[in-house]
Amino acid sequence: MHTNTLSEQQQNCFQALAQQAENLNTAMRQAVEAGLSIELQRLSRHHRNGGFWGDILMPMIVKQE
Repeated sequence: MHTNTLSEQQQNCFQALAQQAENLNTAMRQAVEAGLSIELQRLSRHHRNGGFWGDILMPMIVKQE
């Protein structure tokens, strides 16, 4: 699906999520550089009527120096 087929509200939500994902990626790189191995695990899945859903994630430390 392309973002140009989304409503303005959907586009705004998607862009906010994309920005936060980039922030998460930056934090992940920093954690790895600090000597941690991190795995994102699905904690739950948020559902809405109509078949819509999103994964709720939780970072878990797998290994540390």
